[in-house]
Amino acid sequence: MKTLELESFPLLGKRLIEASAGTGKTYTIANLYLRLLLADFQTDEQSEKGSNLCLQPVDRILVVTFTRAATEELRGRIRDRIRELYEDVLRLEQETAGETEVDGQESQIDAEFKALILRTEDNFYSEGPYNQEQPKKLKLTDWLQANLTQMDESSVFTIHGFCQRILKQFAFDSGVGFESEMILDAQDYLKRAAQDYWRELAYPMEQEQLSALLGQISSPEDVFWKVRGWLQQDDIELLPKAKSDIDFSTAWQKAKTSYENALKVWQDLTAQDLNDLIETSGVDKRSFSKSTRPKRIAAAKAFFTNTTFFNGKIPKDVLELGQENLFIKTKKGAAPEHNGFVLIDQLADDCEQMSAVLPHHMLTQVKAKFWASMEQANLMNPDDLLRLLANALRGSHGEALAEHIRRQYPFAMIDEFQDTDSLQYEIFNQVYSDEKNSGLYMIGDPKQAIYSFRGADIFTYLQAGKLLDEDSRFTLNTNWRSHSDLVAGTNELFSRHPEPFVLPGKIEFQSVLAAGNSDKGYFHYRGEEKCPPLNFLLNSEGTNRDSGRYNAAEMCANSIQKILLKGCLQEGNKPKAVGAGDIAVLVHNRKQAKLVKDNLKKLNINSVFLSRDSVLNSIEARDLLRWLTAIAEPQNERLLRNALACESLDYDAQYLASLLDDEVRWEAE
Repeated sequence: MKTLELESFPLLGKRLIEASAGTGKTYTIANLYLRLLLADFQTDEQSEKGSNLCLQPVDRILVVTFTRAATEELRGRIRDRIRELYEDVLRLEQETAGETEVDGQESQIDAEFKALILRTEDNFYSEGPYNQEQPKKLKLTDWLQANLTQMDESSVFTIHGFCQRILKQFAFDSGVGFESEMILDAQDYLKRAAQDYWRELAYPMEQEQLSALLGQISSPEDVFWKVRGWLQQDDIELLPKAKSDIDFSTAWQKAKTSYENALKVWQDLTAQDLNDLIETSGVDKRSFSKSTRPKRIAAAKAFFTNTTFFNGKIPKDVLELGQENLFIKTKKGAAPEHNGFVLIDQLADDCEQMSAVLPHHMLTQVKAKFWASMEQANLMNPDDLLRLLANALRGSHGEALAEHIRRQYPFAMIDEFQDTDSLQYEIFNQVYSDEKNSGLYMIGDPKQAIYSFRGADIFTYLQAGKLLDEDSRFTLNTNWRSHSDLVAGTNELFSRHPEPFVLPGKIEFQSVLAAGNSDKGYFHYRGEEKCPPLNFLLNSEGTNRDSGRYNAAEMCANSIQKILLKGCLQEGNKPKAVGAGDIAVLVHNRKQAKLVKDNLKKLNINSVFLSRDSVLNSIEARDLLRWLTAIAEPQNERLLRNALACESLDYDAQYLASLLDDEVRWEAE
């Protein structure tokens, strides 16, 4: 892989540019854009026609990214870069002519661009590359200014926006424009799809199952608003993922079966047996103190006395008695072990899976109904665009369509290429198959594509790289953002392993240089030198996986406490105390987040957990649903007992037990 040098970068053909975080990817895109504007090359086709230069105005240079916000950012950065070059060239011209410097400043043109300008500034013609009969000289500043004023017309699109333009502009070759009507607002069709889905899903359900459903989705309108938000996102990835393609009813039945299995075991357990089992174990007595232990046991006993009603929600105190949590909370000695604790974990897993199934099932089913109704009405939505353009390029007019696109946009850049899927890559790979007269630059970072939340398709990126020779693969080798010590530490860490990433032999780690732009600032403890950029907290004691997780969270919390008490951010000569908002903790899942949050709370450090969880999944929402259910059927003692056992009411075990055992008192209160 070669280091990208702007002046010598080959503009014709397909090129893959690997841009690690902080290496100036957007800046490089803007500079390549300027290279194309300066147009210091000629294609074979132009050479045959006698042209010595091919001017590429902003509307003929295609830049594709994945969100509307990114297109606006890119367009703005490119505009700023053209303006900077225009002002510097203007200063250079005036300096060369001996005129007064503009704004009293000297020209600051990059060395690379200065060489390009000297090579190309005498070759600009206002009549374009093919009209050589009466060439009229055009100054470079005029050319840059003309393109600067046209930036609002520049071809910087989302991939859906690009596909829509092509299908509309080349309707005959694509074969879809004359028949289908494009509508941007298909809410009425989506609402009908949501209503159909709700009717098919909810109407056949009995009370228990319907209660579990209502805990996640409350109405057809709720279905509509959730799916509407998902459909509008280009790279939607629902987390957590469902383990299999089961529907909600099947997942609920599995969770209910787990509940019934646990209920059989817990009915035979007494509160005293459970208390003795925990008391005589090595579990952390700070987490299971004499005050919290009876409360959790009572909550579990109350939860497992309901033989018919199960809505899929597990109280927090019950989850604390899960076997995995007990292992985690046992730092020394033996953890309390019982099949009842194991069954709580099984129930929790099944309930989590039930919660995961519904969004996946809902999105799949509603989308299918939505697309079917759109197709029946002969309508086209933005999400159809990729499929339609790919099909058009595969069809009998595909070659002609590709040539039309290539003539309109001889050069294209794909930003965030690691997020490109196989269909998107197929479109651009076919359009830019003529490498002698066009250029396709694919810019991304495969290291960011290994994360599923990005909706990435790493195999598309790897396949694209495999099809290119070594001279067509480039890398940006300087980190402009991070501290030099952090860059050096990262290089050292990842270079030590021959295959540091998920896919062995597929993704290479490329060490980068440090520009040192951030070296003035650093972190240190008061009275000490600056801290190393990478720190590893190691536990010298032997430990298993579960206790290791707890130890890691505890060490993390202790480190944060030290940072808040003694840490300083040094900016020049001005130290600044570290605040809680300066610290972020990345975790693998919500269980790890809870461990860290709990350990921070013990140290009186407040924290915020950012997640995808809905407020409807909170303890308060669950308890409110139990109260409303009991109020709706005041004669149903089972529902009333369920409501009284809610965590929000915080009744202790002794009070609930005495109330349930005293029929006269129960009736009176």
